[in-house]
Amino acid sequence: MKRTNRIYLFFAMAALMGFLVVAVVYVSLQNRVAPQPLQPGIEIVVNDEDLVLKADVEDGFASAESTATVEPYQYLLREEEGYVVVYAADGKTVFEHTAILMRSLSEDLQEEIGRGKPIYSEADLYDFLESHSS
Repeated sequence: MKRTNRIYLFFAMAALMGFLVVAVVYVSLQNRVAPQPLQPGIEIVVNDEDLVLKADVEDGFASAESTATVEPYQYLLREEEGYVVVYAADGKTVFEHTAILMRSLSEDLQEEIGRGKPIYSEADLYDFLESHSS
């Protein structure tokens, strides 16, 4: 095969491959499902064990209400110098310095305490302290 024919064949194959790529992308984009606009009068209800969320659509905008009750916490666990410290609900008053090392806790629990882990009752606090103290 002549060199010029090989060059033509190369460019023809490259053009064909480019066309196929464009066709595949076009077909995949066409198969996507476009989100449908919300219609007025539709009520969306999401149920969870302790949460009921209702949304009503009016003029294309959704409004929502929740029946969840938020129980206030009494204590807050935080990390201070590598140890777990118990704060009062205000997050400022130290209730108790513990001997619980952060590194002795699971990664998930370390992250929770790093963000400030709420404790909802005195019984929950003492359960936590008892189960994590050495």
